Amino acid sequence: MKLSDHVAAFNRKEIVRGIFKQIYARSIIIYVIDITNFEGSQIEEIYDLINKKKCRVLIVVNKIDALPNEFKVKNL
Repeated sequence: MKLSDHVAAFNRKEIVRGIFKQIYARSIIIYVIDITNFEGSQIEEIYDLINKKKCRVLIVVNKIDALPNEFKVKNL
């Protein structure tokens, strides 16, 4: 059995719920997003559980140096 077969067998909702069982209400979540695969980095179930537990989120963008030189990043 290949690794991709194992990954396909996982139920994403169950995995995310299992992780969130161990997170306290009003916790701060550090959510890392791969900017070169933005859509693939998004897990919709996470946002629902963040809202339900009233957690705060710090979004960290990874691989920003991989963007084209024309792309300008503003400092906040």
